[in-house]
Amino acid sequence: MNTFKVLKPLTISSLSFLLLLVSYPIQAQSECQIRGGGKGQLECAKVYKIQQKVRLKALGRGINRFLKPAEKVSMFPNEILQTSVDSKAQLQFNEGSLAWTKANTVFEFNPGQRRIQLIDGAVLVMVAPGGQPINTRTAEVDIRPKGTVYLVEHNQTEKKTTISVLTDNPQGPVTVVSQTNPNESIKLYSGQRVSATEQGFGPIENFDLSEMYKTEPVVAGLGVGQTKALSGQPPEARETLDSVRQETVKAQIGQTIKNSPTQSGACP
Repeated sequence: MNTFKVLKPLTISSLSFLLLLVSYPIQAQSECQIRGGGKGQLECAKVYKIQQKVRLKALGRGINRFLKPAEKVSMFPNEILQTSVDSKAQLQFNEGSLAWTKANTVFEFNPGQRRIQLIDGAVLVMVAPGGQPINTRTAEVDIRPKGTVYLVEHNQTEKKTTISVLTDNPQGPVTVVSQTNPNESIKLYSGQRVSATEQGFGPIENFDLSEMYKTEPVVAGLGVGQTKALSGQPPEARETLDSVRQETVKAQIGQTIKNSPTQSGACP
């Protein structure tokens, strides 16, 4: 006579453990695929270059640690990337757009949208010409470009955000909307920046694009004669950068011509 061992029913804890064993390897091996084109939702991002201490908090995938210098990892919606002092990270989204961060930056991107949430620090957003715009939101403002290159710097302690625009777009300027007063907004063109606090916007300032490319490391490679700085970029990122550079160089040269003495009417 055959005897059979009676199996105990699965408890909730044991069932959860089994589900974790099944799902975790798939999530751990998931990799962001770069399609390019600059259109569609931000589904994921590939963190392809890091400097010093960069932490990825992806609790849903069991990740909360500093990344290794040569490590290539993927980031998904609602996961947080954080850079430390003297650190930086360069990311490329699935649709080809780029986000380069400075030190002391904390940011994430939202599912089903084309929006970055900048919690603290600074991020340079680059969308290839013809691509759909990527909005960036801070505690003070909602930045709504037309698919261009811009730098956002947010100081969480001072509760202040500064937006600098590097290129123009045929569809129109960058619109910046106040978070505290949605009826208050301003428009920015290349070579213009503005700061905002909870009290509202400061004055629009003009800045020298050529000087910025010389002094601001996060934009290195986008100015005239700076292609050498992009030599270490992977092919997918370089494709976007080459098209973006056409716009940044155009804006830089245009500003130089506009501000030249012959254009202003001054004697040479």
